[in-house]
Amino acid sequence: MLSEFTINVMQTLAFLLTGVVCTAILIAAMLFVIDRSQRADAIRRNYPVIGRFRHLFSLPGEF
Repeated sequence: MLSEFTINVMQTLAFLLTGVVCTAILIAAMLFVIDRSQRADAIRRNYPVIGRFRHLFSLPGEF
């Protein structure tokens, strides 16, 4: 049914997707540990996603 080339391409894409998902989970875990262990910003410690967006939006300054 499927050619050998198609199967190889699908296996390669599956391997790459698995790698991307594992990398994203690892980065999320690292950011969680960093946010929970820091003491400077209570908003980032208690609300990590909102705190990161707050910091990101405050970098450009006021318009």
